[in-house]
Amino acid sequence: MEFLPEFDMLLAICDSSRRLGAVHSQQLNRALRADQQPSVYVTTAAPNIEQCHIAVVSKVEHNRGQRFVYVATIDSIYILQYVVKLGIFSTIRQILTEEPPIAICSTQNGFIFGADNFRFLSNENNFGGDDMQLAVDNCPYDFPVAVVEIFDNEFLLAFHNFGLFVNSKGKRTRSRNIEWEKVPLEFVYTAPHLYIVYCEFLEVVRVAPHTGMGSSLLTDDRNIFKCRSAHHTGFGPRPYDVLFAVSSVDIVELHSFSRTDEEQQVREF
Repeated sequence: MEFLPEFDMLLAICDSSRRLGAVHSQQLNRALRADQQPSVYVTTAAPNIEQCHIAVVSKVEHNRGQRFVYVATIDSIYILQYVVKLGIFSTIRQILTEEPPIAICSTQNGFIFGADNFRFLSNENNFGGDDMQLAVDNCPYDFPVAVVEIFDNEFLLAFHNFGLFVNSKGKRTRSRNIEWEKVPLEFVYTAPHLYIVYCEFLEVVRVAPHTGMGSSLLTDDRNIFKCRSAHHTGFGPRPYDVLFAVSSVDIVELHSFSRTDEEQQVREF
């Protein structure tokens, strides 16, 4: 789910067709206050787009104050913009991909996405240019998993077997790679901590400060939590509260992870 506060709107991928739906927050608040049978009406945000699996809203400080929504389907990425006068999302551009997109990350001047490899598309000329492969020096070919913003114009490109730090143009910001213990499934970053989801456990590590190309990658601060099939679902009231759903055969639990006084705090709901 993604929230657009300036439009008082929540976006979510919903129902069996996996369409992009929109709910106005006033309607959601009324439903939460209802005594019984709360319900909301979800409108279709993009009528011609179905089978979505990623929806990312650009940050307000990106793209010269304009907001865009990047939506991925099995073979395309759609760039949408909300037209206030019409009350609809308009498709600015559709980008066809050779492989299903697996990650999208908003940047200061466009966005990075991962499909067959990691690529960058500039917002110049209303996203009218060609997307560019991030050709990183001394980077062996591997399958993309995720892209995560770490610091201002520094991103972690996560592959199946390793990760590396680059800027939005694909130039390394740190000289070495991070080697994963197993194939990672998901990444979440709340400065300075990186949450790495594996099949059988969740690892929390601290990213070292950036001081140049010779910067360290991770500090020795590390915590591991045994949990199967964890999935990031959002953030809590504080920006460093990270919510994960942990599933078993007959139960789904929601866990909140946060950092307080250098100790890992875990709460179960």
